[in-house]
Amino acid sequence: TEVIANRMYKEMFNFRHFGRASAIAVILFLATVPVMVANVRRFRGQEAAR
Repeated sequence: TEVIANRMYKEMFNFRHFGRASAIAVILFLATVPVMVANVRRFRGQEAAR
């Protein structure tokens, strides 16, 4: 098994597949943003309840 960020690094610097590495970066970003938004909303809700 392999971590996605490590795969992105290998594609970019070891294999020189810049397009594939960029695509992995975009997918990783799009997968992370909803989690971040949910955490910020939850945190704001907890702060408002105090």
